[in-house]
Amino acid sequence: MAGPGGSRVAEGLRRRLTRALAIPSPRAWLETGVLWLGFVALAAPVAALAGLLPGRVALDDPLVIARLLLLPLLIPALAEELFFRGMLYPHPDEPLPPRRRLGWAGVSLTAYLIAHPLNAWLLRPAARDTFFDPWFLLLVVLLGLTALLAYQRSRSLWPAVAVHYLTVTPWLLWGGATLIS
Repeated sequence: MAGPGGSRVAEGLRRRLTRALAIPSPRAWLETGVLWLGFVALAAPVAALAGLLPGRVALDDPLVIARLLLLPLLIPALAEELFFRGMLYPHPDEPLPPRRRLGWAGVSLTAYLIAHPLNAWLLRPAARDTFFDPWFLLLVVLLGLTALLAYQRSRSLWPAVAVHYLTVTPWLLWGGATLIS
């Protein structure tokens, strides 16, 4: 049974996530789209030059297609955004001094970065070469920063989930799946 401190933390996280899952405004979606296009303009050439876009995956099996389209929505997009942005980063409406908010952004981005090679090391040995690649890790940081900015601007996790999903899914379809399986 959790003590009074544990229940306060749990209640604080519940309130934070409830606010984070609010539906964003149309303007927030538009700003997120512009932000994501800026990310893509930076990330696509890096990914191509680093060999992280080996070519399209054969899409002749409906189950493979469904897996590549649906699974990234849950893991990594929703699960990672809930944890790294929704839980580790204070909601944009929480009153914090700018330095403290920046510190939490650093904690969130660092944890997000470390989670990728850790995931490969512990759970996905086939992904180790990719998830330890410095260029891939640079793209992870850029994606995390883009998702964080989308969350901060929109005050909702849904744009960050969309940014994550719209980045990972095309990457998997363009051959990223072969690099991690």
